[in-house]
Amino acid sequence: MSKKRKEEKTYEEFIKKEKPENTEKAIGVIGRKWEKYCNERNLKLTEENHQKKICQFLIQLKLSPEEEYSGKTFKTYSSNLMVYLKEKVDLGFQISPKAEVAIHNTVENRLKMILEDPSKRVESTIPLSVDEQKLLVNKLSIDIPKHFTVLVLFSLGKHLCLRSEELTMIRLEQLKFCDDNGMKYIVYSQGESKNNHVIYGNPNWKPKTAKLFQNSEDPKDPYQLILRYYNFRIKVPYNEDSRFFRAIKHRNFKKMPIHKGAIHPKTLGDYVKDCAKFVGITHNVTLHSFRASSCSQMHRAGVSTTAIKKTKSFHRSDKGLDPYLHMSLSQEKEIDSTLHLNPIKQSTNFNFNSDNISSLLSNSSNQENPKPIFLLSNNQNCIINFHYNSPKQEYSLEKQITLMNHLKDQNEKETNNN
Repeated sequence: MSKKRKEEKTYEEFIKKEKPENTEKAIGVIGRKWEKYCNERNLKLTEENHQKKICQFLIQLKLSPEEEYSGKTFKTYSSNLMVYLKEKVDLGFQISPKAEVAIHNTVENRLKMILEDPSKRVESTIPLSVDEQKLLVNKLSIDIPKHFTVLVLFSLGKHLCLRSEELTMIRLEQLKFCDDNGMKYIVYSQGESKNNHVIYGNPNWKPKTAKLFQNSEDPKDPYQLILRYYNFRIKVPYNEDSRFFRAIKHRNFKKMPIHKGAIHPKTLGDYVKDCAKFVGITHNVTLHSFRASSCSQMHRAGVSTTAIKKTKSFHRSDKGLDPYLHMSLSQEKEIDSTLHLNPIKQSTNFNFNSDNISSLLSNSSNQENPKPIFLLSNNQNCIINFHYNSPKQEYSLEKQITLMNHLKDQNEKETNNN
């Protein structure tokens, strides 16, 4: 028997054994089984033969019957599976650009619907197809689990390198995804503090001190603010405006009933571990080690990320927790790069205009080593803006100082007018 005939025979045997329960699990099941099948036999097929075998695979698994899925949909299933396999297995060919564009446009529309329309986001178990995962991986540079609630928790925590107490303060409906040249921002929810518990999550802005930043040029500058959190267990309301983080009864991805209550760090820690296992991380993962490793990876990639430190250890004997947050452009110059923060003096009347500041900085003459910049606002909505610059821009120290002086002057003028 020829080698080709032998491969076809083993492939037919493989098809007969695999029967996923439903179409939602189809692509993932096929991808994992087909990946294992290819690895065991060291198969490298041509694009034509591979696409043909995928179609045969789908037919025999009864995932794409002619009366339900025909023509375009049939090819879409095949393309989705190839996208999945391209990430996992060396197939020896590239997916056509037209197919990638079609998948991208389809997924972009669905993600926009999920992220921006609250009525489409009521369910906590919205399954994500392989092409949707691929798009989100490209946008956030991370691996993701398959359900939306856990997806946002896992991806946002890794992307922004935030701790659990920071995550509980983010309003999901204000989370925006843009391209690398756009603006990514989050809005912290507002609320009142009662009995040492923050009802909605209330960020506490304080000026940094010389004790915290020994190497800073002007450590007592009140305009260089840092963000402190003083509550470890944060109360969150049970309403449609903040459906995101709540205490969850069940850890199963398929069944996640949500109820009122405070979120304990262990709840988030368990989810991080589950998500890490889901995406193939075998070693033990904690919230803090996960955040630290993610922060290092983002620094090496040249992306401005959140670096979090604490002034007290997280032991039960501690009377209080005082972690703080700042931004840096590199691990080597973590303290010296605080000028890149461009924080604004705390004022409820300050209107932050990112467009004006962006135009201020866009005239930089040095364009050899582009770096992202982090623009920090402390207005009524407490918006934190993640501004990703175009590839051919760099902001020198002189420009940073110019911007800082401009912000101070503008803030003083508004104060005098009021």
